[in-house]
Amino acid sequence: MTVRPWQADDYALLSGFESHLSAETVWRRFFTGGSALPAAYRRMLLRQQDPAAPPWLMQVTVADGHLVGWAECRGGPAHGYEVAVIVADPWQRNGIGTRLLRELLGRCAEAGIDEVRGYVLPGNPAMAGAVRHRSFTAADGAHWTVSHRLADGLREHVLHLAVSDHG
Repeated sequence: MTVRPWQADDYALLSGFESHLSAETVWRRFFTGGSALPAAYRRMLLRQQDPAAPPWLMQVTVADGHLVGWAECRGGPAHGYEVAVIVADPWQRNGIGTRLLRELLGRCAEAGIDEVRGYVLPGNPAMAGAVRHRSFTAADGAHWTVSHRLADGLREHVLHLAVSDHG
């Protein structure tokens, strides 16, 4: 298994990825029904092939030429940054989501992003468990503090890059 940044040719792997998604997984990530990625989201991914597209940090896991999952960070300084993770059903509960998040947070710190938010449905114990503690260590060794609250029926996790790790 390889963890690396999203590449333009990863878009071609989406159909195979979708064949391993349950409606529950899609609901937990996108808060919408169906067992396929939402069309608007696919269009955003397609736009990532354009070098002029706004920056969107993504780390993917690939195994034997198949897309297994990814973690993403998007947003901007004006409205904040949001992180999200999705892992195809056969590979869930193996630490892949946590590893993707660790790698992504390292890239966030490199990009000067020192606060991110993630929203998790209360019925998603795997993702809630990934950030259940008060601190989280990224792949690059940077420490992030974690606060939690219930907001609009979702569990909001706010991760702050610890001051000692900030430039």
